[in-house]
Amino acid sequence: MANLVKSKKRTSEPLLFNFRGNSEIGKTDLDVGKVSEFDSYLKEHKLSLLDPNLIGDLFKIEKNAKSFLTVFAKGDLSLMKMPLISVVGTRTPTEEGKKMAAAITRILVRKGYCIVSGLATGIDTIAHTTALEMGGKTIAVLGTPIHKIYPKENIELAKEIIVKGLLLSPSLPTELKGRHLFPRRNRLMAAMTIGTVVVEAGETSGVIHQAKEAVIHHRKLFFSSMLANQNFQWVQSFLNSGDAIKLTRTTDIEKYIA
Repeated sequence: MANLVKSKKRTSEPLLFNFRGNSEIGKTDLDVGKVSEFDSYLKEHKLSLLDPNLIGDLFKIEKNAKSFLTVFAKGDLSLMKMPLISVVGTRTPTEEGKKMAAAITRILVRKGYCIVSGLATGIDTIAHTTALEMGGKTIAVLGTPIHKIYPKENIELAKEIIVKGLLLSPSLPTELKGRHLFPRRNRLMAAMTIGTVVVEAGETSGVIHQAKEAVIHHRKLFFSSMLANQNFQWVQSFLNSGDAIKLTRTTDIEKYIA
């Protein structure tokens, strides 16, 4: 675990932290303790930082909270006070999966939830766009730094979310690559929401990591009927252990949320 050194708090400057070493946080050549350098990045891209205390409250495991001492934000920070739920899935959904993602998202928006997803193509994109089309709220959590939107085909969607919702990233400006980026993104989405809905996913999907994090952080985990009916080992394992709830019908989710 990298050493975390709290900087001195000044009345005119934000509370910042130094990240040293190489851990799941990742390598960086930016010393965020240099307030002028870090502030210039925030100002150039018109960013805010989420309150570390807010992030810390989300996590049951201290070492996980320390991975998120800097979460960059752009958009409406008040959405963090809404009830949040994550809708995620494959980048290559079937037509049935697309319809199911949209149907579940519509139910959640009508119930007053802000939809959290990862801005990926496929199910994530459908979740974001459906929420926006309904006049609802959505938060996109990136694996990449907030100034490097990925994938490129969702740059316009990201711009719309900045105006109507919120964009978040736990990645430092120089963390452009690394195997840790998207698992860390998944962990944040799992922890910041009351639950994760997995609509459609493959046998080796990255969504598996978010499902595990939801369980670790004592969040609800929902599988759509089409996913639950797949004979994938990970799907059946979550169901057989009782960690995942099968949604036989899309409307079933209403029984489990306030």
